[in-house]
Amino acid sequence: MNFSAEVVLPENININSFSKEVSTEIIKRFENSIIYKILEKDFPLIPIEDKKEIYSMAVKKATESSDDIISKIHFNRRLALIEQEVKKYFLENDHMVIEGFVNFRLKDYKDELRELCLSAAEELSSLREYDEFIDMLKFFVSVQSPKEELVNIVKKNSRMRILNRRRKDITDLYFDDLVKSEEPLTDEDIILSELISIAPEKIVIHDSSEKEKIYETISKIFENVVYTK
Repeated sequence: MNFSAEVVLPENININSFSKEVSTEIIKRFENSIIYKILEKDFPLIPIEDKKEIYSMAVKKATESSDDIISKIHFNRRLALIEQEVKKYFLENDHMVIEGFVNFRLKDYKDELRELCLSAAEELSSLREYDEFIDMLKFFVSVQSPKEELVNIVKKNSRMRILNRRRKDITDLYFDDLVKSEEPLTDEDIILSELISIAPEKIVIHDSSEKEKIYETISKIFENVVYTK
């Protein structure tokens, strides 16, 4: 459609399809700027650099993706909220000043974007906390003398185990109170705590699942990590 300052309802047109067309254009042309305005208004105390990151994350979350079912669901929900208001408007009017409509008639849609911005802000906070956690663990490792020069991480019956250079299972040998928790520890918690206690000079991971979160964490904490099939 020819998207200009005003949109005129054509005669003898299917109002449902026309409302969807207008709504799609509104998202395309206005959504990013609405996200920016929400961040400026509702997050005034956030540092500018953090706000830029939150904006980028929010825009990414808002983008419809056929590979991401969650983003697609949220996109369709926002589109439906706009369609509802557009259809209601054109049932009573035959022309629309787009900017005025966007500014004053899309409260529910903007609330959805506000929640999306909040989710992005919380995600950034979690990432920062994760980075601080990694830095703390790297410090613990740096102040210790290695108890084993090399360790191997393998999976036995779907459980991760730590073997020394001679392939002896030492998973529970060095476990101490480094990580304290009232909650039961997962296998990943135990492995990570054990590795920090051992502080090995080299870690060899014998697993093809290189993208597992625990391996990513290990690679960030220890300098010499290699994978082998």
